[in-house]
Amino acid sequence: MDHAQELRLELLYRAVTSTKPDQLTRPFPSAFDNDGEKQFAALLAALESDSADVVSWLSTLQPVIKLASPSLYDELQQQTGKASYPVTPTHVFTVHQPGASANPSRRAGCISTVSIDSAKKQRFEQAKATYGSLLAYHGSGTECWHSIIGHGFVGHLNRTSLYGKGTYLSNDVTLCRNYSKASPCRPSSQLGQRMSVIGVCEIAKHPGVKFAGDTADEADTSSLDGKVIIPDKYIVVPNDDLLELKYLLVYVDAHPTSIATVSRWSSFWAFVRRHGILLAVIFYVLLLVVAGWWKTPAARAWSRRIRLWWSDLNNL
Repeated sequence: MDHAQELRLELLYRAVTSTKPDQLTRPFPSAFDNDGEKQFAALLAALESDSADVVSWLSTLQPVIKLASPSLYDELQQQTGKASYPVTPTHVFTVHQPGASANPSRRAGCISTVSIDSAKKQRFEQAKATYGSLLAYHGSGTECWHSIIGHGFVGHLNRTSLYGKGTYLSNDVTLCRNYSKASPCRPSSQLGQRMSVIGVCEIAKHPGVKFAGDTADEADTSSLDGKVIIPDKYIVVPNDDLLELKYLLVYVDAHPTSIATVSRWSSFWAFVRRHGILLAVIFYVLLLVVAGWWKTPAARAWSRRIRLWWSDLNNL
């Protein structure tokens, strides 16, 4: 199998093993559908054994995913702006969206009815031509990506609506890392032991799209003046027709503990950079406090004790 097939298997595996398999495994292979009853246990066993039938079925799905050159990430960064700290993906995949409805296909006993909403595609292209577009990142759990790739974004199902209803994105990939936690891969995975995914989407710059500094619509909470302002680096897309998935950034690690370790250190340095001035002021105040305390009688007494202890230690 190539990397794109491995990725498809991993994403379906995570959807099957999620807490909402019925919702997240759409599209679902008909060979594991018994008169409307989905055979999740049988599908899970097939995924863990690298079933040729499942691999063949996944290859019929639209959109088509292809492995891209790692240098593509640098090109994307030039368009979206540099990340707050380095988070270079292990793999970059392109997502080739079809322009028209595809026909049902049959392979290896699995029937795949590939129905692409060409009207939605057309609405996106019209909005893009009218208002222009930009690229932004979206972070989500690995269990969600099989459905997102197959059916697109469904903003009203998002659990987060603090800044209004819709799909949340960012022009800083590091912010999305907080929403794309690493999850275990299949036991037979050739990619690694843990994986996380961030999508790169194209957004039509429709007036309804909310950017940093805009007032949020239909937010769950409100500030004292009754308004909620979209924070820095956030983008809220209220209409699913205004965005389209273009790329997938995949972060894979063969050592389960290293991802968490890197994430903790990355978050620490990001915090230092974000609050550098405040931390410098605090350090300066502490320095003044220590300098003032050093001139007190208590400090001089402690200094004499330390010198006597050091002198006794050297005489042993």
